[in-house]
Amino acid sequence: MLPMINVAVLLLVLLAAGARLEPPDPLPIRLPDAQGEASEGGAARLFLGVDGALAYGDLRGADALGAAAEAAGSGVLRLHADQDVTGETLVTTLQNLGASGLESVELMVVRP
Repeated sequence: MLPMINVAVLLLVLLAAGARLEPPDPLPIRLPDAQGEASEGGAARLFLGVDGALAYGDLRGADALGAAAEAAGSGVLRLHADQDVTGETLVTTLQNLGASGLESVELMVVRP
């Protein structure tokens, strides 16, 4: 009986260790490569798709932008923009975030 309990506990530990601690990204995003220091976690995350679609949790479009800006408050908003997003779309999104009162946005990138 004891070996069966050991196996069950071991399987439970392996499943817990392999579990993802955050929800999956709402849009398929390929972040651009960059060099620099890694930033700290915990900030609100807004996703910008290659077609200009915005997502924050289950919200899309203008609702996502407003909710993300509200969630960030006076803190930092992390913008996960696809590497193929046009500069015009990125600038428009940043202007809309600024108009909503947000002062600090971090553009997320991936180290090569």
